[in-house]
Amino acid sequence: MIIIGRGGGRKRKWQEYLQENGITERDANKRIKLVRLPLVLWQVGTIMALQLVTPMMEPVRDYFTATGDKVTQEAVQAKMDDVKLMRKMERELLAEEEEVSVWKVDKNGRRYWESGKSYDQEAGVVLEELVKETGKLPQTIISEALLQMVNGGVSVSRPSDGQKSAW
Repeated sequence: MIIIGRGGGRKRKWQEYLQENGITERDANKRIKLVRLPLVLWQVGTIMALQLVTPMMEPVRDYFTATGDKVTQEAVQAKMDDVKLMRKMERELLAEEEEVSVWKVDKNGRRYWESGKSYDQEAGVVLEELVKETGKLPQTIISEALLQMVNGGVSVSRPSDGQKSAW
């Protein structure tokens, strides 16, 4: 058994131990978190337990360890769903209060923009084709397309079902 502590030697030994046993650092961290999970919550199985060790699920862990309620997968899943719903409602309330912006700041204080996830399959296919054809990053292609739309006076409206998009 290896004791993890401060110092470069221990870190190196830890890395060697992981490599010898075919364990990634990520998997090792998950296992360590699982060991710290209160015993009462082990009844739900490993997959759900892995979800419970996330910081977001702290209220669920606290609830079951404090109340002594019967721990079942259904009960834990219901509490997890409640926490997710409450987080979503909090985000929506904050979004209503704040001005919507695409701008974010990285750890170095540099401002960048982010468009978020897109589930538009047609646009994703087109973007993938453009990445392959041009060798440019998706962000670069999108940035150039946006600037071209503004500078060229191209309409941003989405084509109707019968029309094909120029993008």
